[in-house]
Order: sequence, then C-alpha cells, then structure tokens
Amino acid sequence: MLKLLFHAALASNGKPRSATVKMDPTKTPRTYDLLRDDGHRSLKGIYTWEGDKLKVCASDDNGDRPTEFKTEPGSKNRIRVWKRQPSGTDARTSPVGSR
Repeated sequence: MLKLLFHAALASNGKPRSATVKMDPTKTPRTYDLLRDDGHRSLKGIYTWEGDKLKVCASDDNGDRPTEFKTEPGSKNRIRVWKRQPSGTDARTSPVGSR
C-alpha cells in the first residue's frame, strides 16, 4: 500500500487543511481512502495514474466506493483529473494547477 500526505488550502474559507490518502495499486480498479485530519470528511474512491495525469472518482462524503469511472444524473460520484506541474512552475498561479 502506498501512503501519501496532501496539504491544501480550501477555497471556501482559505484555512489550511490536511488529509491522509492511502492508495492501493494492487486492486482493480485501484483504490484510495482519504481522511481529512480534522475528521470532518472521508472519501473512498478509485484512481488511475496515466503519465502526468491522476484521475480519481469518489462519491460524496462517506458514500460507497465507486466501481467504475462513471457519473450520471442523480449519482453522487465525482470525477476529478489532476495534471503534474512542470518543474519550476507554481501551482498557485498556473492554470494547470486549477484544472
């Protein structure tokens, strides 16, 4: 199991928040569990890592883990895609960091 620690500033109130993300690349699809360090939110999702892009799919707070990368009307699933920043760029000001 791969364990990553992410730190981010939330746009809603600008206060720094941190979360622990545990990723398991041995499962199909690959899975991750995110728990905010303040305990207010947890997500169970799936992910794929292709080159410089990380794609994740998770249900709203405390929902069931999705089994596929799919959203539809009435679904609580959300898909997000992040792209690695080129070396020497600042994610806070680069458009790539906001995608």
